[in-house]
Amino acid sequence: MAGSVLDIPGNIDLEAKAAMLAQRRAVLLSVVGSTPASSDAVTSVLNDGFLVIIKAWLDDILNSVVGGVDLLLHLLDSVALLPVTKDMIAKSGAGKAITAIKSHSICKGTPNEGAIKERCAKVKEEWSASVRSRKQQKPVSLPPKLAATSTKRP
Repeated sequence: MAGSVLDIPGNIDLEAKAAMLAQRRAVLLSVVGSTPASSDAVTSVLNDGFLVIIKAWLDDILNSVVGGVDLLLHLLDSVALLPVTKDMIAKSGAGKAITAIKSHSICKGTPNEGAIKERCAKVKEEWSASVRSRKQQKPVSLPPKLAATSTKRP
């Protein structure tokens, strides 16, 4: 998938490419946000660095590169219930970035300030609960990946 507007092929302007990329990200956020947190797929995506990608998307929104307030609100709603760990949050920098949104110009003094702050608080609350619950649980090891089987005859 395209990581930036420059990765999208075609002879269309950067604004159209940014809109296309925002739509793609919105779809992916919807899929992840609507998948049960207990799903192995969600765990796998998170373990593969999904929060690092979320942080990059958040940076794009705050720097007015891709998306705007609508994508920001959707992103915050979609990631709030993810079963994150303290390590995931720390390595990605997403927690600090979400906290900083409240003082950013996309939020401060705008008509959407209340909605943005509410969603930021929800993410913080839910992620804190996720971290606490994982501290109380014993670590669960994932089953080893199945070894590739040979199709050759013995």
